[in-house]
This record gives sequence, structure tokens and C-alpha cells, in this order.
Amino acid sequence: MSFTLEQSPELYKTLFETSAETLIVVNKDGKIVLTNPRVKQMLGYEKNELIGKDIEILIPVDLRKIHKSHRSQYIKHPKDRPMGIGLELYALTKNRQKIPVEVSLNHFTYEGEFYVMALLTDISKRQEAQEELKKINNQLEQIIQERSKRLVQTQHIYRLIARNFPNGIISVIDEEFDLVFIEGQDLYKLGVTSDKLVGTNYLELIPAKLKVFFKEKLLKVLRGENQNFEVKLDKGSYLINAVGLKNEHNKINQILIVEQNITKQKIAEEQMREALQKEKELNELKSRFVSMASHEFRTPLSTILSSTALAKKYTASEEQHKRERHYQRIEAAVKNLTEILEDFLSLNKLEENKITPKISTFNLATLINETIEEMKLQAKSGQQIIFKSDTPGELYLTSDAHILKNILYNLVSNAIKYTPENKTIEVKIVKNKQNITISVKDEGIGIPEKEQKNLFQRFFRAENATNIKGTGLGLYITKKYLDLLKGTICFESKENKGTVFTITLTDYED
Repeated sequence: MSFTLEQSPELYKTLFETSAETLIVVNKDGKIVLTNPRVKQMLGYEKNELIGKDIEILIPVDLRKIHKSHRSQYIKHPKDRPMGIGLELYALTKNRQKIPVEVSLNHFTYEGEFYVMALLTDISKRQEAQEELKKINNQLEQIIQERSKRLVQTQHIYRLIARNFPNGIISVIDEEFDLVFIEGQDLYKLGVTSDKLVGTNYLELIPAKLKVFFKEKLLKVLRGENQNFEVKLDKGSYLINAVGLKNEHNKINQILIVEQNITKQKIAEEQMREALQKEKELNELKSRFVSMASHEFRTPLSTILSSTALAKKYTASEEQHKRERHYQRIEAAVKNLTEILEDFLSLNKLEENKITPKISTFNLATLINETIEEMKLQAKSGQQIIFKSDTPGELYLTSDAHILKNILYNLVSNAIKYTPENKTIEVKIVKNKQNITISVKDEGIGIPEKEQKNLFQRFFRAENATNIKGTGLGLYITKKYLDLLKGTICFESKENKGTVFTITLTDYED
């Protein structure tokens, strides 16, 4: 569809109302007859608050009289133009604050009446930026001037200043890039004296992979283009300032190179980035926690409430079996809540380093058998949990039996949770010369490959496990427990095939 502005009066209105600049229309008497919504953001007035007011309400008090004179002259000789060329213009906001502005004037006649439309632009930020740029330029000019003056001073003074240049090196090279001067504290930190370097080629001091880059920069300086750039060398990160020095014929025949060691600043910047990343991750963890907690607490609480309400309805003695069924549901929901709270308590204690291993020597096979027998009560219909060991007889381990049992509980519980009915879960011990490995193998849903890297993070749930109850803390806590026992954990998994978690332990030693 095509149209012209003349055919679309609504388009004029839309352009006026949505303009990013402040638009004010006044009549020949200087009365404001129309403003756009931008006037509130810039000047603090509501859209129609200025209607009927003199335009001078927006002019600083000390300039209102002369403005009236200028306005009268403009009415007599109207011309579309920028206002106050070469002058600093200010507008007065509703709260009496002066702000710098640019003003463009356009006049038009509508139904026989003369009007002027003013377009106001707030240039506060532009002026601040210009002032800051001017300040920086002045500072740079001053630095360059001071360095140039020093270069024409006596060699003795020159050397004293450069030798005490902190965290860097000052050099002067000729047109062939040979060093005619070099000093600085970093030079002496490297165990090199300036007299051994003067006369050598500056580029020979630069790593081979950066020589072409440096040479191009220095050639630009000789052509009158001062250079400022950062490089990372083996000895750290440096900010390089290269400035051309002119001789008595006004020709650049030397280059002043200031190498400032900014390694500490770069480390600080990296630490800041890491802190910001950690903050971002923390916020994501908070979101995941809220989502997980709201879901995991709601389900058992809803079960308790509904079962309690239903159990109350079965009052007859012959309905006892129905009451028992709901009591069992309540008991299971309470147990679920208890497990969730135990996870949170364990997490808090681990992260605050409040858990200290209680070391003893115990029969590992017996501990695993006891854990498996307890876990069989949680197994799904048809699931089998079998125990294998390559070591006949008793096998002893010196560690914390309680913590190890919690680790096994988490791993076997996950295997039960994520494995369908009528499948096998295998717990196996292998005794090696240096250590003992315990593996828990299931035939469950597996872990998507793209998500495996996140498996030991707090509150992480794989995308194929979101409909299965869990806090996303079990493996994170398991990893923390193993850190306490100086053990390790690894896994192999294929989606829809199953997963094998393997923990490695040695006798605990302080």
C-alpha cells in the first residue's frame, strides 16, 4: 500500500507525537499552542501544561528580555534556521534547572495564522562528553609537551627521569629502529642494563610473532601518526605509546616509545569480569532454586492436604483400608519433604565447611550391602539391585563411613529414580593397587550429552528429567562429600541407554 503525506493527516500527527526531540509550536504573540509528549521527559511539563503560556517561561530569567526582542525580529523576518549559531543556548525546566540545548526554528501559516515550530535537543551529555574529551586531549597534549621538553634537556637529567619510570620502560629509537636511549625500572627487574642495549635494534627485543606488527606501527609514527596500543608479552601486558620526535628541520627522525606495564590492571579487569560472571551465575542459581523449591515443596504439600481431607471422609470402621492408603500417601510425602530438607541442610553445612570427616576403618562390602538392602525398599516394581565385588572375603577401607553411605545413597537413589521398572541396577567394587573404585550402573534414561558438563552444578536438572522429582542437589552434594574424603567421581552416560557413576577412594590420610 502506498500513500502521500498530503493524503495522510494522521501520519503528521503520529510523526509529531512520536518525535524523539521536543517540539513546541507558538503563535505570533509568542504563546505556546502545541507541544509533543517529549516535553515532559526533557522539561518536566505535562503535555498540555504549557498551552497558553509565553514561550519565555522556558527561557532563563536573565535572558527573557533579550529573547522577546529576538522573537519580535524573527516574526518580522521569519526564516527556517538553527537558532543562536555560535552561542550557548539554555532552556529552563519546570524545576528551574538550566539545561544546554540546540534549537531549530521553522515557520508556517495555518488557516491564515502565523506559527513558529521550535525543535529542542538536550545536549547536556554531548557537552559533558566534549568537555571530557577536551580534558583528556589537554592532558595528553601536556604529557607529550612535557616529554618533548625532557628530550631536549641534558642527557643526565633525561636518564635520571627515565631510570625511575615506574612499571615500564622508556626508549628512543632512530629511523633504522636502533636504540639511542633506553631506561626504566622494568629494565632492571629483567636484569638488563641500558648500556648493553643502546645501539642494538629495538625490534630484536620483540618476540618474533609480533615483529611485523611492531614494525608497521613504528613506520606509521615516522609518517607522523602517533600510535597507542596494547600488547601481551611473555613478561606481562603492556600499553605502548609511540610518539615521533622532530629534529631542527621539523622532520621526524626519532621515536619516543613508552612501555607501561599494565599487567596488574589486566589481572584486576579479569578478576572483575570473573566476579561479574559469578554474580550472573548466582542470580541464575537463585532463579533455579526458586523454581525448584516451588515445585518440589508444592507437590508433597498438596498430597498431604488432599489425603488429609479425603481421610477425614472415611469414618466408618469398614473404610479403614481407605484411610490407611491416604495415611501412607501422607507418610511418603512427609518423607519426601524430609529428604529435600536434608539436602538443603547438607548443602549449607558443606558450603560453610561445617562438616569434618570422622575417620574409622570399616568393612566396605558390609557397608554397601547394608545400603543396598535399605534402598531396595525404594526400588520400583521389578527393579533389581545387585552387588558385585572382585575381592572375595572382607575388604576394609579407612574413611568416613557415614559420609560414604550418604554418597552411595545418592547414587543408588538416582539410579532407582531414573531407571524404569523391571530393570537392573549394579553396584560393583574393584580393588586396585593404589585405590578402590565403586561403580553404580543403571539402565535408565541417561544424560543428554550437551548437558553432561553441568551435571555437578547446584540445582541442575537435565531437560529429560524435569518431570521426575528431585532438587538438583544430590550430585553436587556427592561431589562435595568426595572432596572431603579426598576422592573423585566420574561418569559415562548415553541417553536412553543408561549411566555409570564411578567413585575412586583411597585410605584417608590427614
